[in-house]
Amino acid sequence: MTSVFLILNGFIFLNILNFFSLQSFQAQQLRGRGIGLNINEMVIEPSFQNMGVILLLIIPLITMRSFAEEKKSKTFALLLSSPIHLREIIAGKFLACMIVIGLMVFLSSYSTCYLVLIGNPEIGPIITGYLGILLMAGCYVSMGLFASSLTDIQIVAAVISFG
Repeated sequence: MTSVFLILNGFIFLNILNFFSLQSFQAQQLRGRGIGLNINEMVIEPSFQNMGVILLLIIPLITMRSFAEEKKSKTFALLLSSPIHLREIIAGKFLACMIVIGLMVFLSSYSTCYLVLIGNPEIGPIITGYLGILLMAGCYVSMGLFASSLTDIQIVAAVISFG
């Protein structure tokens, strides 16, 4: 799942960077016609928007097993009979999903680090973008966990999470 996320994110980032390079070349050809190119608006912002859409598609596939598999394999009652509280079980499943997604987002930061090395983007929007992506992922994970707790069929949990 992580490799799919990284491949899609890298492909989209390279296409956005290629578009920015083309626009920059055209702006140099026009020389002083008042066209100002901003790397934050043309590369950083679209890459974060696309990362959000990719996460919207991938997170339900990650969270669909969390409770649905426990119910289907009849181990949910065993899990509830353990000496830990229900909120600790939910928090553990939430944190496990967030660690996986956080790792995916961290591994996708290679493109942004490369952009910082070759260009001169502002760091504030980049940090804010990653924080927003993680908060949005937390919202998607909570909806996915809720959908997984409603049913014992994984595909139904994923469809409920998408909808």
